[in-house]
Amino acid sequence: MADVLDKAAVKALRELVRQEVKPSGPLPPAPSQAIPSQTGVARPAGLKQGSGGGKSGAIASPISEVAGSRVYYPPQTVTTTDGAIVLRIEALKEVQFEDANGDTFTVRFQSS
Repeated sequence: MADVLDKAAVKALRELVRQEVKPSGPLPPAPSQAIPSQTGVARPAGLKQGSGGGKSGAIASPISEVAGSRVYYPPQTVTTTDGAIVLRIEALKEVQFEDANGDTFTVRFQSS
């Protein structure tokens, strides 16, 4: 009996594969024109263009991480769907850096 069911299933699948697919409606619209290239600009929050920041308005190279300045988001536990692997993730929230002039600045990371 299992052979009969298998043969019937194979026959039904073959018929489905052989059926011609006809479009049910109009074709999707053609893609529009590409967006022209631009030069990106990033500014710290709260500063307007040309307002500068700090003594010279720029960060002087080289920069160094301030020891012990790392701040983390609360830990998250991620488990695979089968439960075989469990990860504890501590995402970085912010870090302080010091530039060549001795000025410190903070880099903040967004939580996902």
